[in-house]
Amino acid sequence: MIRSLRTGVSGLKSHQVRMDVISNNIANVNTTAFKRGRAAFNELLGQTLLGVGRTAGGRGINPAYVGLGVSVGSIDVNFAQGALENTGVATDLGINGDGFFVVRGGDRIYLTRAGNFTINRFGELVTNSGLQVQGWAFDENGELRSAALEDVRVPFSATAPPKQTENIYVRGNLNAEASTQDPVSLTISSDNPFYPTFTFQVERNDIYEWTGSIIDENGQVIATDIQITFDEDWNISSMSSSDSGVTITEIPASDPDDPSTFQLTVNNYDPDGSGSITPFPISFTFEPLSSSSPANPIGLELQEIGEKVTISTVVYDAQGKDSSVILEFTRINSLENGDPQDEWALRILDRDGQPLHTGYLAKLIYDTQGTLTEIRAVDGGLIDDLSGDGELTLPVSLDFNGDGLDETFTLNLAGADDALTQYAGSTTATVRDQDGQPPGSLIGFSINQEGIVELNFSNGYQQKIYQLALGSVNNVNGLQQVGDNLWSLTSSSGDLALGRAGVELNRTVIVAGTLEMSNVDLATEFTDMIVTQRGYQASARIITTSDEMLQELVQLKR
Repeated sequence: MIRSLRTGVSGLKSHQVRMDVISNNIANVNTTAFKRGRAAFNELLGQTLLGVGRTAGGRGINPAYVGLGVSVGSIDVNFAQGALENTGVATDLGINGDGFFVVRGGDRIYLTRAGNFTINRFGELVTNSGLQVQGWAFDENGELRSAALEDVRVPFSATAPPKQTENIYVRGNLNAEASTQDPVSLTISSDNPFYPTFTFQVERNDIYEWTGSIIDENGQVIATDIQITFDEDWNISSMSSSDSGVTITEIPASDPDDPSTFQLTVNNYDPDGSGSITPFPISFTFEPLSSSSPANPIGLELQEIGEKVTISTVVYDAQGKDSSVILEFTRINSLENGDPQDEWALRILDRDGQPLHTGYLAKLIYDTQGTLTEIRAVDGGLIDDLSGDGELTLPVSLDFNGDGLDETFTLNLAGADDALTQYAGSTTATVRDQDGQPPGSLIGFSINQEGIVELNFSNGYQQKIYQLALGSVNNVNGLQQVGDNLWSLTSSSGDLALGRAGVELNRTVIVAGTLEMSNVDLATEFTDMIVTQRGYQASARIITTSDEMLQELVQLKR
C-alpha cells in the first residue's frame, strides 16, 4: 500500500510541474517572441516481479514489473514561428524564418527572437534591457567588413558629402515632324529714290553659314548667291557672291578688336526703268540682340534654324553648389526637306537662357529609322558613334557655376538598351538622371529585409553602415533561458554559427516595423490545463484510495 501512495505523490508532483508550464505559457501569451513550453513525462521503473525466462516446455516467460510512478522527463520549448504583428516602429524587427538576433551584455553573447529594440542616447541599437545589438560594419566603399562583430550604432551627426555631376543621361524622343527653319526676310526701305525698297531674304545652310538674295518690291531678284559666314562669336567673318552684278567690300573696324563691316554694292540694277543704272551700296553687320542698329543699315538678328526642344536640369560642382542649366536641341536638317541627313544641334544655356559656350556644341545625327547613330562636332568631326560599346556620349567642359573654372561631365544620349530617339509624334525628351548631389543632412535610417541598416540623407543619398548578424545553433532546445527573452549557449546547444538574412540563412528575412508574437495557442493551453487537472485529480484519488485500503488493513485486528 505504501508503494501506491508514493506513486500517487509522483503523479501529483509531475502534474503540478506540467500545470506550472501551462501557467507560464498562458501568462506569456502576449510576450514578444515567447516560445511555449511543453512538459514531457517519463515513467519510473520500479520493482521487477518476474524476469525473462523459459518454462519446462521451452516457452518464453514475459517479464513483469511494478512501476513507481511518473517523473518530468523534460520541458521542451516549441520554437515554431510566431505571427508577425505590425507596429510601425522603425526599430522593431521581426524575424521570419530561422535564427536569432545576436546581442552583447558585457563580455557575454546572448540570442533573442524579440526584436523590440530602441536607440539609446549614444545612438546604439539596444534591447529593452540595454544589451547592444551586434552586426558587421560596411567600409567607406560600401563593402561589408565580415570580421569581428560590432555594436550597431546610428551616427545622428552624419552628413552626406556632395558629389560633382559626372554624368547626365538624356532619354525620350525628339519629334521627327519638328520643322526646320523657314527663310528669314528683312524688308529695307530708303528715302533716296535711287535706292529702292527691297527685301533681303536669307536661309541658313548650317550653323554658321547663310545664303541670301535681294528681291525688289516687284519680286524681281536683283542679287543672288550671297554667302555669309559667321565666326564663333557670331560676327561676320566673310561675305561673298558669285553674282557678277554684285561687289562686296570688307571695311575693317578702326579698333582691331571690333568686327569688320561688309558693304554689298548692286551694280547693274535700273530702279525706275529709265535706263539709268545707279549702283547702290548696302552695309551689313550682325547684331545678335537687335534686328537693326542706327550705325548700320542692316543688322541681322540671330535666327534659330528650326524648332527647339529645351530640357532643364540641375548640375552640381565639387562643393555641391547647384546650377540650373538648359539643354537646347534645335532641328537643323531634315531628310523630308531634301537635306542629306536628319540633324539636331545642341546648345547648353544657363538658367537665364544665355549660352554657356560659343555657337553650337555638337550635332546629333539620326538615320532614316529615327535612331541616333553619331554625335559630331559643328565642323563635322566625329565625336562618338555606335560602333563601340553601344553608347553615345558627349564630353562637356563648361563653367556652369561662374567661378571661372570649367566643370567636366559626360552627356549620355544613348545606351546599350535605350537612347534619345527621333520618331514622329510628341516630344518626350527629358533628363532621366544625373549623378551629382548637394551635401545632405541625416533625416532617418531604415533596415531592409537583409538586416542592412541604411542612413537616409536629405539629398536622397543612402549609405549602408551595418548588417545585423543572425545566430543559429544545431540544437535550439539546448539553449538556456536567462530571462528577458534571452537565451545563452550551452554545451548541449552546440557552437554559435553566424550568418546573414537572405545569404547564409537564405530562407530568413528581417521585417522592419513588426514584432514576432508569442506562439502560445490559448485553445491548446486550456485543453492541456483540463487534461492536467484530471491527471492531478486521478493521482489524488490514488492516495485517498490507498489510504482507505490501509485503513481496512489496520482494522483487520480489533
